Amino acid sequence: KLNLYGGMAQIKDMAVPTNPRVKLLQDVPVPPFWYLDRRLVSMAMEAALHNASRFARRDVTLRAREDDGYLVLVVEDDGPGLGAVDPNDHSTGLGTMLCQAVAKAHRSADRVGRATMQNRPEGGVRFELWFPRAPTTPPAPRLFIHSTGTPGLAETSLPLARSDPSARSPHLQLTTRT
Repeated sequence: KLNLYGGMAQIKDMAVPTNPRVKLLQDVPVPPFWYLDRRLVSMAMEAALHNASRFARRDVTLRAREDDGYLVLVVEDDGPGLGAVDPNDHSTGLGTMLCQAVAKAHRSADRVGRATMQNRPEGGVRFELWFPRAPTTPPAPRLFIHSTGTPGLAETSLPLARSDPSARSPHLQLTTRT
């Protein structure tokens, strides 16, 4: 679970204290918390911020929004755009691949995270990491009681928690006297 208000400020603090200037804008409301892997998302955002900082002329902007059940973390720069030659000749493409892998590692039912990158009409690049919303409440466990065939005994079967909702869940078996 990530506190978005404090988390975005921490990501902003990853920026190099020199040029470009990093701005944190929150012009649309977002939920205060979102369930995700904080360590992986921090690594991905650090890579995205590093890339934007290398190409930006003056400004890098960070923002977050919710879009159709996804949390979208956005990094924008005012640089030359996609296809520009790396000014420091340090590009390996690993940062972008890391961001894509981190986004795809976040799943909720049939929804999968993603990373996108596109040129902005006003110049520069917009990089977005999309993370699906986790279910707000887990499904209620089903309780099954059935006779054991022995007079005075019954078995209760309660599904145990599982990480993969599509997987068949083991059950906790309790035998009780009736």
